[in-house]
Amino acid sequence: MPDVPRAQFQLGSTHGGGAAYNGRLTEHFASLTSTRKGTPMTAAIIHRGRGPEIAGTRITVFDIWDYAKEGWHRDAIAATLRLSSAKVSAALDYIEQHREEVLTEYAKIRDREARGNPPELQAKLDATHARFQARLAERRKHRKLQAHEGNLGGP
Repeated sequence: MPDVPRAQFQLGSTHGGGAAYNGRLTEHFASLTSTRKGTPMTAAIIHRGRGPEIAGTRITVFDIWDYAKEGWHRDAIAATLRLSSAKVSAALDYIEQHREEVLTEYAKIRDREARGNPPELQAKLDATHARFQARLAERRKHRKLQAHEGNLGGP
């Protein structure tokens, strides 16, 4: 793999200090200058109520952390999620600056996922899925009959 130039970072906050995740709209900007092209780029980590995420996307720092904790390189994460390396670097830097709160929230998310849906919700989901499967089977049967009818007199 070719050697990819690293970006230089200068991080700051739009409101003068390190913003703790608290569900309100906050922004952290990473002022990035690519050493390859020398052009300034800005990547922001914002809070819109669902956790810190990369501005202009629906990708949270938790999504980035899923890959980073497995040892993925920044550029591989960027390619997989169709982001710039600068945006991934900003997210990784945010994670590092707010490590304790990010990992605490990440653990809560994983615990909630492990618990699954409440039984009453799961029953509704299962019923909806069963209706969908029945409709799908009916459509397939109908299409098969139509195809068979179209071939009755032919070779």
